[in-house]
Amino acid sequence: YSGAVDSEIDVKNVTITAGNAVKAFVAEDHSSGSGAISAINMVTGNVLTSSGTFTHPFHLQGGLKARIKAGGTAVTSSSVDAFTFDIPAGTSSIANVIIQAGLSVTLGGTSHRVINLPAGLVMQMDGDFTPPNKITDNPVLINGALWFNSGILNSGDGSIEFGNTAADIMTGPHAEKVASYILGKALMASRAVGGDAIDMLGVKMMAGPSVGNLVITRTTKTSGSIMPAFPGDGSIRTVWDITPSITSASRGDVQFRYLDLASNINAQTPGAIYAYRYNTATSQWDKKSALRNSNLELGTNIYTTEAFGVAEFSAWTLSSAEPGPDLRPLIVMSDVGFIKPSALSKNAVLRLYNVGGVGTTATGLITVYVYPPSDKFTITLGASPDWNLAYDSGGNYYTLTSNSTSINYGAPEFKTVNLIVTALNTVSKGKYGIQFEIGEGSGGETNNFNNTTGVEIVVSGL
Repeated sequence: YSGAVDSEIDVKNVTITAGNAVKAFVAEDHSSGSGAISAINMVTGNVLTSSGTFTHPFHLQGGLKARIKAGGTAVTSSSVDAFTFDIPAGTSSIANVIIQAGLSVTLGGTSHRVINLPAGLVMQMDGDFTPPNKITDNPVLINGALWFNSGILNSGDGSIEFGNTAADIMTGPHAEKVASYILGKALMASRAVGGDAIDMLGVKMMAGPSVGNLVITRTTKTSGSIMPAFPGDGSIRTVWDITPSITSASRGDVQFRYLDLASNINAQTPGAIYAYRYNTATSQWDKKSALRNSNLELGTNIYTTEAFGVAEFSAWTLSSAEPGPDLRPLIVMSDVGFIKPSALSKNAVLRLYNVGGVGTTATGLITVYVYPPSDKFTITLGASPDWNLAYDSGGNYYTLTSNSTSINYGAPEFKTVNLIVTALNTVSKGKYGIQFEIGEGSGGETNNFNNTTGVEIVVSGL
């Protein structure tokens, strides 16, 4: 379409499934010559199904003022991206692709996308949109700028991907806001950062020691628990996975940016917040900063935390929770071989560690459930004066309880429970497992994701 200068045509109730033309809708900017600027507004009721000669649903060409407002259209693209471009290099001052309500895209191939936005061009959110499921590549790749006006961009099962030339989405006049943001995963693909500063997807780092190439994946939710799950669902619902190619990299001044969105803040207090790092070795979230304030930037819906040091990167989130006690069990059996018919009783020591917050103490009722492999095994209590043991014949499990055991933070502070495991003479030879599980809330803990342990025993002999 080439109409009068700065003109726009509305498209309603148009169906294209085949034809002699390669391209269905072409917005062309001739403003640098004698022609006109054109914009196309896909309003409602349109169906574009590529087949035969027709392969390109939307195409922008000629100059930086070409524009397509993409809404009200069901697109099926089988051989190329839904949006294609032939525009000279430069930096656009307008939104070239505007996503509006009613756009749906189906991709029939494995190596193309909804859009691969070139450097210098702009895509703007003006309505809700969820790309199709990821096949091979992420359906939305931004190499230019993504502006937010209204509407939620849902990543679906893939990520909204940002290439090496992409602009940030949480700074500047067109940043994310409460009414318009990425829900799900946003991915900054591997970028050569070295020792430079970076501010991308809510991760702001001043210049410092080299991180090599950096990948950032930000996952934003508005309901449910983050993953890995935070104790008691007590964090904001955003996780930043920060992966440098130099695995030992650290930075002294790191800040996080996050939306002033109640369902994402999740009852945390922006003015009193801690940075937590997920420790993959212990499978728990560790507090890694002192108490920090978050400042709401003037005229925005974006909070920015005060700076803190990062000694090691991985998954990070923010929480106002002061970590409490966190119990973890460990079973020690120096001899796990049961030999029929006589050597059928063995000693087992259950150790309980408090791996929670520094200076915390687990107190009050502590419960441990013991699950023998069958009724051919019995558990009895050894010398453990603070503990009681009860057997539930219906469920074939034992319950250990104590109201008078206190467990301080730190590995040397563990407490022990002495047990005796006995196999009946009628048990068959083989390998068996005994499971131990700390009851939820024991000792005042809130993290129930590291409460189990077990031991394998072997029965041999006649």
